[in-house]
Amino acid sequence: MRQLRTILWGIVAVAVIRLWVMPLWNSFWLDETLTVWAIRGGFWRIWRVVPQTPDSVAFSVLEWLTSRLGGFHETALRLPCVAAALAALYVYYRIGVEFIGRSAGLSLVALYLTVYEVVIEVPNARAYPLALLAESAALLWLLRWLRSGRVRDGISWMVCAVVAGHFHQFFFAVLPLQCGYVLWRAYRRPFVKTWQMVVCGLVGIALLGPAIPQFLSIAKQASILSWAPPPTFSDLFRAVTPIYVLPMLIFLMLLEWFEGKRVRWAAPQPTDAAELGALLCLAPTAIAFVLSWFTEVHMFHARWLLPTAPGAILLWGWLLQGIDSPYIRQMSLAAGLVASIVTIGGLSIVPDYRDEDWRSAVRSLPESGATLVYSTFPIARQLESLQQGERWSYLMAPVLAYRPDIQRADAFAMPFDFDTRGREYMEQLINSWMRNRDGVTVVTRESFAGPAWSPWVSGRLEKLGFRLVRTSEYGRVRVEVFEASPHRD
Repeated sequence: MRQLRTILWGIVAVAVIRLWVMPLWNSFWLDETLTVWAIRGGFWRIWRVVPQTPDSVAFSVLEWLTSRLGGFHETALRLPCVAAALAALYVYYRIGVEFIGRSAGLSLVALYLTVYEVVIEVPNARAYPLALLAESAALLWLLRWLRSGRVRDGISWMVCAVVAGHFHQFFFAVLPLQCGYVLWRAYRRPFVKTWQMVVCGLVGIALLGPAIPQFLSIAKQASILSWAPPPTFSDLFRAVTPIYVLPMLIFLMLLEWFEGKRVRWAAPQPTDAAELGALLCLAPTAIAFVLSWFTEVHMFHARWLLPTAPGAILLWGWLLQGIDSPYIRQMSLAAGLVASIVTIGGLSIVPDYRDEDWRSAVRSLPESGATLVYSTFPIARQLESLQQGERWSYLMAPVLAYRPDIQRADAFAMPFDFDTRGREYMEQLINSWMRNRDGVTVVTRESFAGPAWSPWVSGRLEKLGFRLVRTSEYGRVRVEVFEASPHRD
């Protein structure tokens, strides 16, 4: 078994290199360009503009500091996230060894590398890996507090849990569940004195304060930001199961059964890690599922459910530990890792999870003429402010990330929805601002209404005497260049 564990660690290393390190040099994808937008204007601008958006002030400050050393290059801005993911692997190893079983540390590490949404978010200049690290550290300190009763462990839990929310607001959603578990545990088996819980609560309240204004701002935009489609029961199943490990686990157990061997699952003694993991995995997922079905708040999306990933890892790590065959446990994890490397990484030499080459697309734009950009940010539903100040620069983030000198008089944001209001807005924009241009370039992201806007805008430009001279696709980014016809009226 020791040889198999060594092989498993080797697969972990391969997975880290292929899935997290190799994509570091890819172009920014859409959401990452918002990080560049947030930090390019300097330190004090972060505090002025970021609180009005769903982005993280804490992460923007960290990325601004990083940019002082490495500039605005993709690799430099992604390194803090990869470092955070590597640190999270160590945290999960400690949780497994300390609270589930000696061999469970490696199981939790392998499980973390097979969670699809976690894997694709790590080599990104976005806050999720930092928030996931903070939440995993919070769980480690919380479990230690439940065992030791030391107040410093409780304070460390609360600090890490609130920091996770400061890196991404959605991670605040699991904090009440953690607090509820602490109260339930204290009621069932008192482990600390009341004053310790009061101290931890006061620390949490003090640290939560700075996040309240941004939380209220996001709450006002909830209807605009709720764009996820209604989930299916298949989505629900995938959200709570390790889809790369479970099939191989079932296959190996059936194989053993056909050979006349019985694989037993000896339920490990219930632990705080298992109970906490089940609570943090299942409760938020179920709530998001119900809200998405019965309200207008559509929040059931794999990326927005990332706060449940640490709970899922603890729960499934505990379940795997109950299988009495170390061979089946480790082979299932090895197969899951290989599947993750091949399936998530894809067949290309360098994995590209988003397939959006904004770098090449923007560099291909003509030096002159007008540019229409459909970037798919939901706030483009607010038509009255598409060309206003910071709102315009926000919507133009994917272009400004690679061409920061573009001017508002030459670049125009397109509405998010292809509806009557949006078409009326674009009709007026094209007739008023495009008619006398020598050239117009249309940049669309092939998502949401992008495929609908592209032919519609092309038809309107052709009616004004423009002719299409070039169409280029850079993954999911489409660039169409129009020039004014010599015989235009």
